Amino acid sequence: MTKFKGPLVSVVIPVYNVQTFLPRCLESLINQTFEGFEILCIDDESSDGSADIVRSFEKHDSRIHLLMQNHQGVSAARNFGISQAKGKYIIFVDGDDWLEKEMLESMVEKAEQTNADMIICSAKVQCERFALKEVRYRNSLQSALTVEDQFLSSLDEKEDIWAVLKRPGYWPFIWNKLIRSDILLRNKIIFPENLVLGEDGVFLQVLFQYIRKIAFVDKPLYNYRYQRKDSATVKYFQNSQIRFEQHVCVVETLFQALYQKELLERNGSFALKWALRFLYSDFVHLAAGSSKRDTSKVICEIFDKYRMFAYVSSLNPYERRRLNSLIGTTKECSQAKRFFDILYLKVENRILKKKVS
Repeated sequence: MTKFKGPLVSVVIPVYNVQTFLPRCLESLINQTFEGFEILCIDDESSDGSADIVRSFEKHDSRIHLLMQNHQGVSAARNFGISQAKGKYIIFVDGDDWLEKEMLESMVEKAEQTNADMIICSAKVQCERFALKEVRYRNSLQSALTVEDQFLSSLDEKEDIWAVLKRPGYWPFIWNKLIRSDILLRNKIIFPENLVLGEDGVFLQVLFQYIRKIAFVDKPLYNYRYQRKDSATVKYFQNSQIRFEQHVCVVETLFQALYQKELLERNGSFALKWALRFLYSDFVHLAAGSSKRDTSKVICEIFDKYRMFAYVSSLNPYERRRLNSLIGTTKECSQAKRFFDILYLKVENRILKKKVS
């Protein structure tokens, strides 16, 4: 293994009111079969005993470091961790999840053997709920987190970059990836701090513009605690209108990030297609009325601001239909049209699934 001064891996854990789950997370780290790493726990002004738990572990393991910040959110915590990390590689772990004991060793070995910019492993979905609907979604999510053993090199074409995002394990999950730290630092890639949800997806879509080699470990090495009852995902996604408004913020933030890094022009077609796919299914389920019309206006303004309409010619018929639905409700949207849009979405999804299979 290549010699590296200091810890080879920096593990960044944003900590906020996870005292119930944090001990298991930290224990899974200190019991890793690989030892050359540091653990940076960024406490986001927790109001429970999370910080005290970290301190108790810190006393017995010199690799653990507690860093404090005023309450600014998970993205700010991760960005602080990036700025303090000393490792050649960095990995982001959520405080309510846990790792298999060989995770770091397996991923570091793969990284050193392949000289990859990123290593992606499979993850296992740990579900607290057992309703039929939740089980179905959990199974779908589990499939999306199961990767095959492979190696991709020279991802220097934009088509390749956006194509990989559709594969299992890629997006929008940040915690099953080991990343070369210098790529983040050199290109000033950080998590968007304005988002309540979806920050992982924006971060990764920007990051993938700079990734050239990706290797995979086809073992479920990370345990993801799905839909914790008091998690941000559950809290903000219970209301369909709020959920969709958050999705619109994600789209605008991505467009802005690509624009600022002068990446939007060459990625405009793919960014537009992603945005339509990301927004459409939630949009058609919104109740008809003034709020839906207002939302259409906002989407239209965002697309116009970043000149996304210039890429309409690249859309296929399905994507054009989605665009028309998203921006076509600036006028009155009847219940009948809403019903038709939902029905069309179901039919469209079935057609697309048949084409894929």
